[in-house]
Amino acid sequence: MCKDGYFDTRGSCLNKCPDNCFNCSTNTDCYSCKDGFYSSGNQNCKKDDGTCPEGCKDGFKGSFCLECVQGKYGEECKSDCPDTCKGNRCEKQSGHCFECKDNFDGMICDTCEPGFYGSYCELNCSPNCMNISCYKDSGKCKEGCKNDHSGDLCCIHSYNCLYCKNNTACRECESGFFGQSCKQTCSDLCINNVCEFNTGICTKGCIAVLDNPICTESKEQANVDYKDGSKGTLFAVFATLFAITTVALCVLISSMVVRKLFTAKRPEKEKETGILIFFLNRVVGSAQTAPTQLKNKGNFS
Repeated sequence: MCKDGYFDTRGSCLNKCPDNCFNCSTNTDCYSCKDGFYSSGNQNCKKDDGTCPEGCKDGFKGSFCLECVQGKYGEECKSDCPDTCKGNRCEKQSGHCFECKDNFDGMICDTCEPGFYGSYCELNCSPNCMNISCYKDSGKCKEGCKNDHSGDLCCIHSYNCLYCKNNTACRECESGFFGQSCKQTCSDLCINNVCEFNTGICTKGCIAVLDNPICTESKEQANVDYKDGSKGTLFAVFATLFAITTVALCVLISSMVVRKLFTAKRPEKEKETGILIFFLNRVVGSAQTAPTQLKNKGNFS
C-alpha cells in the first residue's frame, strides 16, 4: 500500500497522484482530496470555494445555495413572499419586498400609496381629504377634510354632511338639515329636529298636532293653534250640555201644562194653549242657538 499522494503500478509506489489528492488510482482519477479542496466525480481536486457542485436543496438557489428561489423567504426558504411584492421578490430573512406593485406601499406592501385605497389600491381618495390621505379599506379620510368640506369622504362643500354616498355626493345630513347639499334646514317642529334626506318630511312626526308632514308652521303659531283648539272644544262641550238640559226642561214644563189644561174650562184652555205655544217656541229657539253662540264666544275670547 502506497503512502498518501501516491499510487501503485506493478508493485511500485513511485507514481504521484494529482495535485492536492490523497488517494488515487491513476494520475487523473482521485478518490479523496486534501482539506480545503474537493472533487466532483473523478475530476481533479479543486480548491474549495464554497460553491455547490451538486446543486441546492429545495427552495434554495445560486452557486453557493444561499439565496431563496423567487417567491420564497426564511432560513429554510419555505415562507411565501407577499403577493403585493413586485415580481414576487422579497428579502430572504425578513420577507420585506424589494419593490411594491403599482399603488402599494410599506415594507411588505400591505398599504396604499397616499391618494389611493381599495383591495388593490385601485381607487382614488377624495381630493378634499386632508393631505389626500384615507383608510385603505373604506376610503374614509384619515385626517379630516379641507376646503370647508364635510362627510366621512369629504364629499360636499358644506359643514352639514354626516355620511357620503361617494366622493361627490352626500347620503345623510347632520341632524336638522336635508337636501343634496345639506344646506336646507328641517322644520323646528320636527321631533328631535330630524327630517328625511330628500323631502324634508319630519321622520318622527311633529311636535304639535299638524296635518302637514313637513311641519312648516312656526312653533309659536302651532302652540297658539293648539291652545285655541282646546279652548274651543271646551266651550262646545258646555254648549251641548246646556242645550240638552234646556230641551229636557221644556219637555217637563210642557207635560205639566198639558195636564193642567185638561182640567181647566175651554176658554181658559184655549188662552193658556196659546201662551204655552209661544213659550215653547221661545225656549226651543234659545236652546238651538246656544251651542253656536257659546262656541263662537270661546273661539274669539
